[in-house]
Amino acid sequence: MIELSAPSLVEWLLTGRCNLRCIHCSTWRSGDVPDGLSTPEALALADRVAELKVFNVILSGGEPFLRDDLAEVCGRLAGQGVNVLIPTNGGLVTPAAARRVVAAGPRMVQVSVDGQNAATHDHIRGVAGSFEAALAAIATLQDAGMPGVGISTTISAKNVEELPAIVDLALRLRVRSLNLRLCLPCGRARQEYAALALAPERYRRVLVDFVRWRDELRDRLELASVEPLLALVDADLAQAESDFSGDEFSGCGAGKTACCVWPDGTVSPCSYNDQAAGNVRQQDLGEIWRTSAVFRTYRDFATLVRGACAACDYKRVCAGGCKSRSWGTYGTVSRPDPMCWLASDPPPGPAEPPGPPPATPRGT
Repeated sequence: MIELSAPSLVEWLLTGRCNLRCIHCSTWRSGDVPDGLSTPEALALADRVAELKVFNVILSGGEPFLRDDLAEVCGRLAGQGVNVLIPTNGGLVTPAAARRVVAAGPRMVQVSVDGQNAATHDHIRGVAGSFEAALAAIATLQDAGMPGVGISTTISAKNVEELPAIVDLALRLRVRSLNLRLCLPCGRARQEYAALALAPERYRRVLVDFVRWRDELRDRLELASVEPLLALVDADLAQAESDFSGDEFSGCGAGKTACCVWPDGTVSPCSYNDQAAGNVRQQDLGEIWRTSAVFRTYRDFATLVRGACAACDYKRVCAGGCKSRSWGTYGTVSRPDPMCWLASDPPPGPAEPPGPPPATPRGT
């Protein structure tokens, strides 16, 4: 089995603190939330990440702008050739903070927008005024000279019907990209997941729309997603967006090409899955990556692709779908992705009638 000597992507949760209370938050945990590694620890880890030749780092949270050393950590990584992406809810992006972060050299700053208006967005984000703050943050970052400003949207039953309007909003705001990600059964989202979850067939229609928007808008807006189930609606796209092809590196990248560092230093397969593979305060990140039994499970194609997936024509590019969805739903990575419309059990009652495709976003 081929293995990478280091991850190509590390999502680093700099802090568990946040100024919002999103109903879909994947990283929220009950009880006291550690503030994260100290600045000296964070800078040492940044140096190690660069030494391991990790290509991409996501500096996330919580809310990363709550870390006073965000720009310092970002600069340490970017200065050594690492591509840095910073997601933010936008509420703390002042002109001064924007200038500091832009000077540190991230490749992109993504602002979360989860609705077409304040009514939807503020409900999901749990704080009134968060929609206007997000739009203001986008303008502030653009004014500060950030070349890569994007939007990130977490899809759930609360906002799925607004996706065409959100795409349209992204065009009007003239951002570079729109990243779509699905709400998962973890963190705070687990508390009311029944009200947030989409039916697999509804999600299929979302992915079909994603492919259509990507093709129609490619000259005006980059549509991005790391969804492994895209293979079921556009196999060429799924292959092109994979770092590697073949059994070992197809499908979900968790534990195979990517990992997550949590605020207390715990390392896990991804930010939607807190299975502890080790801790950077006790063990070198490279050693954790190479030797963890948790990661080895995620690299075993035969373990991931079982049941209905084993006979599926898409198994080599999908590899069982999102393994964190399987883990969050079933407590194992060996069952098919619960959002897969080919592998899932038929829903009770009559099937959801297919609706008309959303109108193509207009843009300006």
